[in-house]
Amino acid sequence: MKTVFVLFVIGILWTGCKKNTIVDPGVAQWHYTAQDSAGTTIATGTMSFFLPDTGRFEGQWSLQKTGNPSHIGPQTGDGVLVGFVNDSTVSIDLNPNKVDDNVTLVADFAHFILRGKWMWVGYPGVLNEGTFTLLGPGYED
Repeated sequence: MKTVFVLFVIGILWTGCKKNTIVDPGVAQWHYTAQDSAGTTIATGTMSFFLPDTGRFEGQWSLQKTGNPSHIGPQTGDGVLVGFVNDSTVSIDLNPNKVDDNVTLVADFAHFILRGKWMWVGYPGVLNEGTFTLLGPGYED
């Protein structure tokens, strides 16, 4: 009986590991859309995090390219994020473990929507930028 239970648990864990995303379905889901400077959508996906009233937060993201954009930095695939809320401004770093290859999101928060600017930053400075929208779990049209 114990063997069957152990195999059942291993099967559940194995199935969970095969997911194409690392976004945790038990955490607040935000839907991401990024545009280049011309307004063309370059990436979409999901982020999961709880947005505090103020202070630091952590989460995860799973983003995919839309079309064949170039020079958008590391904002595709899966990763972890670290953010900070100060008043109504939110800053999110999609690559907190990198010093020279970051995509940073800076936005104002209003009614379950984060709208602002993404910047791909390297040693020389801002390498590219555009706009983004994150629609939160309470967003309604």
